[in-house]
Amino acid sequence: MCVRARKAKVSLAMFASLLVIFSINLTLKFATASIPPLHLDEAASVWFAQQDWHEFSSFLRRDASPPLYSMLLRLWTFIFGISELAVRSPSVLASSSIPVVVFAMTKQPFGKTSAWLAATMISLSPIQLDFAHQARGYALAAAFCAFSMLCFHRVMSEAAAVPSQVWLPQTSACCIATTLVAF
Repeated sequence: MCVRARKAKVSLAMFASLLVIFSINLTLKFATASIPPLHLDEAASVWFAQQDWHEFSSFLRRDASPPLYSMLLRLWTFIFGISELAVRSPSVLASSSIPVVVFAMTKQPFGKTSAWLAATMISLSPIQLDFAHQARGYALAAAFCAFSMLCFHRVMSEAAAVPSQVWLPQTSACCIATTLVAF
């Protein structure tokens, strides 16, 4: 078997592993996303996202949080509506991507078994499950931080790819634009 065919087989197996992790996370988190009712701060965010542009921009100027999540929520509710499941979907998607990033980050240095264990642990983390069920920017910020760490890991490795060098500052900036906790 030539080197190119072996690499294609490995990357296909890696893609299948990542798809399985993401699908399981998505299924588990979507199944319970609309069970708790919206909290007051979530409902206020949804209400502000439904206002006209003048009121919404006024809200962004007064809000203590950075604007990225609020703008995403406004776009998301315009497309998908304001049901509890719809407004929590960005958090579910962001939270479900984190175990995929953890798997990708830990597979090379620690092996496949450790990568599966790390992805499973972050998938079952109570705080990740809680973030997935909130219509707030915490899961999105955690996903941006995870992607930023993956880019940093790739930049610092011997095979530093140019795309990782390009994405590192962008993912870090998105994390900071999502929540002040990232500072």
